Amino acid sequence: METILAGFAEFDNNLRASRTVRHESQELIRLRTQGMITDDEFMAQKRILNERRVAIDETSSGDADLGEIQKHLAEIAAPLRH
Repeated sequence: METILAGFAEFDNNLRASRTVRHESQELIRLRTQGMITDDEFMAQKRILNERRVAIDETSSGDADLGEIQKHLAEIAAPLRH
């Protein structure tokens, strides 16, 4: 049970991190479109964001098994009902 909850927590953390990287990518595009940063600055920051995205994806790939969490959902939710 603890392993499942830990996997779910990691899945949630990775989802939040992924959303943050997506938001930062959109902001970076906005800054470049408005001419607030140069092409070189844009490319450097884009590389950093892509590296972060890859790191998040690698972390997410094996640890949080959503199917396993779904199988044990009743067991996970039981303490919340009391």
